[in-house]
Amino acid sequence: MPSTAKSYQGLLKTDDQYGISLYICTIHPNAMLHRLAKTVSCTGSDQVPEDIAFPVGFAWGAATAAYQTEEGWNADGKGPNVWDTFTHQGGDRVFKNQTGDVACGSYTLWEEDLKCIKQLGLTHYRFSLSWSRLLPDGTTGFINQKGVNYYSKIINDLGNGILSLYHFGLPQYLEDESGWRSEKIIKTFDIHAKYCFRTFGDEITIHEPYVAAIGGCEKGIAPALVPELARQLII
Repeated sequence: MPSTAKSYQGLLKTDDQYGISLYICTIHPNAMLHRLAKTVSCTGSDQVPEDIAFPVGFAWGAATAAYQTEEGWNADGKGPNVWDTFTHQGGDRVFKNQTGDVACGSYTLWEEDLKCIKQLGLTHYRFSLSWSRLLPDGTTGFINQKGVNYYSKIINDLGNGILSLYHFGLPQYLEDESGWRSEKIIKTFDIHAKYCFRTFGDEITIHEPYVAAIGGCEKGIAPALVPELARQLII
């Protein structure tokens, strides 16, 4: 991180049509702790010394999701996923009918994103795979080499990247076969996961499976079941 307190503003990529943006703002860690100390003091909690600092070697990172940042929803062999279908159906599903078709443009602007990461002094960056960019129908029956190359380049450029195996972007082909409600997906996901570990290494995680289950299949606020059908299955 920079040696003096500094606020990085303006690292913003946005698309006025879709209203989806990537906004990065950070401050020097010691300045952050100073603000934290004041916040804790105002809440009446135990005092935090104002001269404390993050330890040397503290890891600073950021995280993104493929659908929210990549764009290129149907570019270079990528298959559709549930978010593509969900947002393209329009109506009141998404605010102002926004989609992730353009988003932050990271699929074509990765080099610019890398510059931002370096400028911010991040030590780690977690990004997610678009399952259907890598495997258009969700299976290893067809592997999209352009998708493999894209994620391999990110990993190689970062040197300290952490890959999220799944961030709610289920391939639409699998959703058409009942998606996470089908027992068949257990084997499909296992094959997908093993392929990713072999291809990209072992710095891999998975994003909030609880939210995918509850938000999607129970509450219907993400692509999956509508609430009425979800309640029927729960009963």
